[in-house]
Amino acid sequence: MDMSSVEARLSDAPVVKLMKITKQELDQLLIYDPLTGDLTWKSRGPEIIPDHGARKTWNARFRGRHAGVYDPKTGHTRVMVRRRNMYSRRIVYIMMTGKEPSGRLSHADGDTTNIRWGNIVVAGENREDVDAEIGLLSLEEKARKARDVARASAERQSAAKVIAAAPKSPGITYDHYERQWRARIGIGMSAIPVGLFPTQAEAITARAAEIVRLEIVE
Repeated sequence: MDMSSVEARLSDAPVVKLMKITKQELDQLLIYDPLTGDLTWKSRGPEIIPDHGARKTWNARFRGRHAGVYDPKTGHTRVMVRRRNMYSRRIVYIMMTGKEPSGRLSHADGDTTNIRWGNIVVAGENREDVDAEIGLLSLEEKARKARDVARASAERQSAAKVIAAAPKSPGITYDHYERQWRARIGIGMSAIPVGLFPTQAEAITARAAEIVRLEIVE
């Protein structure tokens, strides 16, 4: 049995709106990427398809493939689950929250085929509250934080290379917290702060000028 031929008949099958299905059941069958909106079939085990031959054939044909088909009559995508026809957006909502939507589902950008989590809207629900309830940052915020972490890591590595290559100079150190060069003038057991500077050369120049101004003999 070809999944494409089965899904091709979905537009002629009614959507079972009251079908009860759990997140656990859906997680057994499908993989959902909330960032891209990709919904794909999972490998099926013996608890779903007991017969070894049938299970091997199904997995070879459908595992990892896109789940669902576009229904031109409704303008939405549907997926056949447990021999029942469901809207993709409802499947996504249940998989993400573990519950049925409390209101009508729609798409923020108007594209009914776009089932990215950030695009699924429920009437009467605040997305920030929903994300907080399921312990999820907004995907955009999550991606931004990941970029910030990567950028900070790259900056630290770059700074480490600069510091390692820089010649040693009295009273000049690199402040990792401020990410700048710190200049000081040591006098006995105390030190006179000169300031923070973007480069080692600027810190050296400023320190030298301050020594002259204060008429300090090192």
